Amino acid sequence: MPSGESMAIVDSFPVTPEKDGTFRKTIEGTWKTFEFTLTDKYTLSGSALLTSNLNLLHTMPLEFSPKNLNCAAHAARAPVLEGLPVTTARP
Repeated sequence: MPSGESMAIVDSFPVTPEKDGTFRKTIEGTWKTFEFTLTDKYTLSGSALLTSNLNLLHTMPLEFSPKNLNCAAHAARAPVLEGLPVTTARP
């Protein structure tokens, strides 16, 4: 995939609110799961849709760590998406 072109990753998972009403979920996996091979520099960004019974309740930004990836130096091996915390706050 050429540099500069956006890549969409779509996934869903349940979250349970903390006692203070916040949500936190960490997702770990490989880019290969989403049929991507990363070979350049990338900046991660995105948003989450909070739904209940298929009703949209809120849209919130996702927090990625690290936010910037440099895979050019490691193009020979498949990079791994490790421990990207998804932290969302109560609307």
